[in-house]
Amino acid sequence: GFAGQTAIKTNQLIDTALGGVLFIDEAYTLVSGDNDTFGKEAIDTLLKRLEDDRGKFAVIIAGYKDRIDELLETNPGLASRFTQHLHIDDYKGDELLEIFRRMAEKENYKLSPEAEVILNRLITSIIINKNTSFGNAREIRNIFNGAVGRLSERVMSMPPEEVTKDTLQVFMPEDIKL
Repeated sequence: GFAGQTAIKTNQLIDTALGGVLFIDEAYTLVSGDNDTFGKEAIDTLLKRLEDDRGKFAVIIAGYKDRIDELLETNPGLASRFTQHLHIDDYKGDELLEIFRRMAEKENYKLSPEAEVILNRLITSIIINKNTSFGNAREIRNIFNGAVGRLSERVMSMPPEEVTKDTLQVFMPEDIKL
């Protein structure tokens, strides 16, 4: 909203994390964009509170490694306060397939055997061609959401007498795409 408001809001958020953890996903977005004045203000406030309230809360910043490294270089005091680094490997193909299956199960969908073969090929292709913005489970969620939409469109185009519980709940190969 205006200069100074960011510090107030940041302090309020930190207050809620006292005695626990403040998790900041994609933390580098605080210093990206045309006007990072607000992000700088948030970081300055966070740094002060990390010092003033040492041991009263933990902060985890998460995101793509290269971008987190850039963030930590933006302020000399920032890197020294984040001394523990944990790299989490990307999911493997079988894990991504299992994530899709669980999403489907949670929403009462299933994969036909043929659709599972197509999904497996798609996941393999995504892993082979991944770049620095590879989204792990987010990629699978996007595939799942697209499959739900395509299944719905496919069922809507069917004659009503052909619609069964299976046609409403089973993904077919044509439903699985990027």
